[in-house]
Amino acid sequence: MSSQLFERESKVKISVVCPVWVQIRILETDRNRPVGLGSDLDAAGRRETEAIRTEVWAALEAGFSPEFVAEKIFDGIRHSA
Repeated sequence: MSSQLFERESKVKISVVCPVWVQIRILETDRNRPVGLGSDLDAAGRRETEAIRTEVWAALEAGFSPEFVAEKIFDGIRHSA
């Protein structure tokens, strides 16, 4: 997309942001899931899922703060203009 915009001499620029771990509430999205779309995992599947969630929570907590990531994004935008 970036090259297409460049070819058209567009003033629009594109950035991709792929931070590793950011301290966000991504694992709390269950609160937004409609009741009818819940999981149908058996007990072993629920245990495995919970173990993975525990590991991911630890990684998220050790990750970057959203403020830090936002500042890096804005720095990148400012310096690429």
